[in-house]
Amino acid sequence: MILVGEPSVPAPGREDAPHMRERDYQVVVEGELGEVVARTFEGMHVAPVAGRTVIVGPVRDQAELHAVLRRIGDLGLNLVSVAALPQHERGNGGRRPE
Repeated sequence: MILVGEPSVPAPGREDAPHMRERDYQVVVEGELGEVVARTFEGMHVAPVAGRTVIVGPVRDQAELHAVLRRIGDLGLNLVSVAALPQHERGNGGRRPE
């Protein structure tokens, strides 16, 4: 299951819809990324966890979220999950929530 944040552009007829604000996302991919690949996720915390890699960091808007997902696809990585972290978890140093 993939969870994404609020839309950055209101749907037609929904001009009152909220715009996406910067928030932290947690992205999980299969396998443990090497240092070189992990560095392509600049500004994000990348950590191996039980045969997977957890990538956590701030995402400004839908365009940046799609860029992260495109990078994952371009690297040939298998996406496990994407989740917007609750606002109260911001500022935890990019660590995975416990």
